[in-house]
Amino acid sequence: MNPGRKYHQVSWRLIRDIAVEQWAVGVRLPTEKALALRYGVSRGTIGETLTALEVMGLVELSRQRGARLVRVPHPAQMIHPRPSQSEITEARVLFEGEAAALAAVHGTRCEIEAIHELALANHPDEHRSDRAFHIAIAQATHNGAVLATIERLWDAVPISAPQPIRSRPGHDHLSIALLLLERNASGARNAMRNHVAATSGAGCQVPDAPPNHPSACNRQANVPK
Repeated sequence: MNPGRKYHQVSWRLIRDIAVEQWAVGVRLPTEKALALRYGVSRGTIGETLTALEVMGLVELSRQRGARLVRVPHPAQMIHPRPSQSEITEARVLFEGEAAALAAVHGTRCEIEAIHELALANHPDEHRSDRAFHIAIAQATHNGAVLATIERLWDAVPISAPQPIRSRPGHDHLSIALLLLERNASGARNAMRNHVAATSGAGCQVPDAPPNHPSACNRQANVPK
């Protein structure tokens, strides 16, 4: 978790606690040390948190006297912050990697051949074709919860400008589709994890899951026809 995201989350928790515990305007907030212990973060993160609350007009900061509550949080300020793009990417790596492994085991031959055709297609709308490929894999898991989760994650994926040819989705899609055709659950999982990380703008490589990954998808399954 990067520092920016950490103080953002702590800010929301502190605002919620101020409202739930009904702190009165004018009350002194606990010291940075006490708040750091309360939320399990560093004093530096608490300093950033208090600065954020000052910018929001909720507290007044004084070097000698610490932080003082000057306004009760508005209900709109208690809404949990929208997940950052890096958080969405982390969730996609987790869920879509396992979805690919599940699809390799539970997908029908017809479903996987359709996924392969999507990988071969040259669609002018790259975002739409990319989404269609990933949702088709989620559908091939035959798990409604997995499908619903991945659909919600894709609703949060921004429509970005075309990517460099080396990281365009189609190149990875074909590799993933071939692994699904081979019923290679472990390979499909790792390929999907790396694909999501590479094409999301995260700029990182995801380490392969260990050979003894606890997923039930590593076992050989009876392939549905």
